[in-house]
Amino acid sequence: QFKESELMDSIDDKLNQLDNGMTKAENQQKATDAKNENLEMQADENEIDGKLNTLDNAFNQAAKKEDKVTEQFKESELMDSIDDKLNQLDNGMTKAENQQKA
Repeated sequence: QFKESELMDSIDDKLNQLDNGMTKAENQQKATDAKNENLEMQADENEIDGKLNTLDNAFNQAAKKEDKVTEQFKESELMDSIDDKLNQLDNGMTKAENQQKA
């Protein structure tokens, strides 16, 4: 009976060791899974950040082009206004010359 009792204690110890080992392995697996999930989330965030930066750059370039077009349009309007004033001046001078001739 003593040997059987020792044998049972030994079996219980081995089962406890096995149980502890399995619990430790499960905890390590959970920690590894959490780390992997975190790394995947960081990779996704980096990809999103990269795409947002690309989008920001595209918007900035579009804004610069719009500003340039607006400035060119203003310059064009100014040139048209100057041309109109020169034409008015030319017409006025021609009218004055014609009145002097008459």
